[in-house]
Amino acid sequence: MITGTLGFLTLTESQAGAEFVYNENIYKLDAVTQLSVYDYENDPPVTAIDGDVWVVGETGTGDWENKDNHIAYYVQTGWKFITPKEGMRAYVHGSGLLTTYKGLYIKYNGTAWEVVAYLTDVITGHIVAPLHMDYCLDLKAIGDYEITKIIAETGGGTCDLEIIVNTTTQTGVLSVDDTMDSITMTASVTADDSVYLSVTNISDALDLQFQVELTKATF
Repeated sequence: MITGTLGFLTLTESQAGAEFVYNENIYKLDAVTQLSVYDYENDPPVTAIDGDVWVVGETGTGDWENKDNHIAYYVQTGWKFITPKEGMRAYVHGSGLLTTYKGLYIKYNGTAWEVVAYLTDVITGHIVAPLHMDYCLDLKAIGDYEITKIIAETGGGTCDLEIIVNTTTQTGVLSVDDTMDSITMTASVTADDSVYLSVTNISDALDLQFQVELTKATF
């Protein structure tokens, strides 16, 4: 028999070759416990070692063909696969400079994997100094997301905050003073976009604190 969630093989009384079934289950358990994967990709790596775990992209190729969105783990000389269940989460630990989703948590929503954006879905900042010039703060896009709100206040004086995506200023300017205020918006961002929080029209502004709220991104 096979278990319904992770597909573990069960043993029968006096079963021959029980050690093979047991070892197979241990390999699978090792792969999914505190799930930590190298990255989310369509193409398998050129080389792999025992214990490597990846999430297959939406169009798996090579040894990962027809295993779209599966969890792939390497054992001895080949890849094995686990069908994800809705709600499964994984941390992307990839150490390579080109690892796309390094440092992010991802979650399976039942049909696809999506980024859990830093778990909190906010970017916060604090400029602890008098603002003597305009600022342009980089909000680098790692995956697709939407900016939905800016919240800010100063310790004195005023300034304006705007979101710029690929040189285009998004709708809405937040005029900031020493009373916390906010503005809502829908600024869509895709991977590799240039995204900035622009600070302009500064007048004796001190100690700017801000928070940018995001929606969760999907691959």
